[in-house]
Amino acid sequence: MKDAASLRYKMLWLALPIGVSLWRLIEWLMLSLGSSWAYYLGEPFPIFWMFVLLLCTVAMTKNVAEGWLRAGLFVWFAAIYGLLPTQAGSMAAHPDYFLEEAVDRVSNSIWQARQNGNLPAHPIDLQKLLQPNGSLHYRRGLARSVALELRIVSPASGPVTAPAERPGVIHLAVEGPGKRMWISATGLGFARFSEPTLLPDRQGSGAVVIEIKATR
Repeated sequence: MKDAASLRYKMLWLALPIGVSLWRLIEWLMLSLGSSWAYYLGEPFPIFWMFVLLLCTVAMTKNVAEGWLRAGLFVWFAAIYGLLPTQAGSMAAHPDYFLEEAVDRVSNSIWQARQNGNLPAHPIDLQKLLQPNGSLHYRRGLARSVALELRIVSPASGPVTAPAERPGVIHLAVEGPGKRMWISATGLGFARFSEPTLLPDRQGSGAVVIEIKATR
């Protein structure tokens, strides 16, 4: 506990809290500026991370015993994992997973309606039948969530391959009554910060596109 820590020892023990603090402060700045869409459920709590950086700066510039550095790192771990709430949504599923479920619900609704022979042909009636409910935790600026939205393109010769201006949009391309349909969606590509992008296929490459065959 009494041996003074060398500069190399300080760098070794303080690298993790400094790096995490800078990372969280950068995320806080990106959220504040609304520079891109994000998946971030809570608030970054910048005052705490600035305080951690201040303590690390003091430890780097002053004579500190090795034991105090080890004890301080243990207290830091206890604080971020035991006392602070989950701030970045790391314990919750990314909203792109829920968007995948919404896409599956739309696909199943189309299949069931076709099986029962009551799938509407007009886009307005189709919108009323298939529009999913709920919202997803995509965040940008003051917006903390966005509503799920179904957008229908009819007539179409293929799937929608350009992302929407925001995440949480399901695209339904309709070739014609009784003909083929294609479903795609706009999310964040399972990233923390990203511009809107087509929901990727986690089983392969490219975007998720569900093709619904024409009726016989």
